[in-house]
Amino acid sequence: MIDKSKITRLAFYDFDGCLSDSPMPADGMGKWSEYHGKPYPYKGWWSKVESLDDDVFDIQLKEEVFSSLIADNDDESCVTFLLTSRLPRLEVHIKKILKKHGAHLDHYFFKHFLMEKDERILDTLNEYPFVDTIDVWDDRDKELARFFDMKEKLDKKDITVNVHVVHSDQTGIYADGEEGKR
Repeated sequence: MIDKSKITRLAFYDFDGCLSDSPMPADGMGKWSEYHGKPYPYKGWWSKVESLDDDVFDIQLKEEVFSSLIADNDDESCVTFLLTSRLPRLEVHIKKILKKHGAHLDHYFFKHFLMEKDERILDTLNEYPFVDTIDVWDDRDKELARFFDMKEKLDKKDITVNVHVVHSDQTGIYADGEEGKR
């Protein structure tokens, strides 16, 4: 049980392209098709269990991000969160990948259709009233822009927000079919 009065730091980790080196759509769809001997059956990628098929993909964790997660888990004043845009129905598959590598987080937040990632973080602050530092790890420009806006707002409330940009130059197709840089 977490004693919330002793928690002064929250650490939020994105999954794809950040904590994990999960396959991007262009390569992943082709590799999936080759392995199964049939065309990949969907237009989308990120919302599909096939994108996490452990028979096809050996999804590894990014060592530098995973090292930070280990350190955060060892810090008794820190609570860790997976903050991903993956759908809740993929939770079992994502947790299986994380468990395989010995990765543990205190809480797992999957896509929330009414709240953006930064809004989820702000909402979480209500549960941890003594937090003075937030660390956020992400690779998507859209999310990073929102986190930097959140940082400006929280700086005025004496809460330090450290936005850790994980670089990725890969291009993908998102669950809604929108193409763009991850």
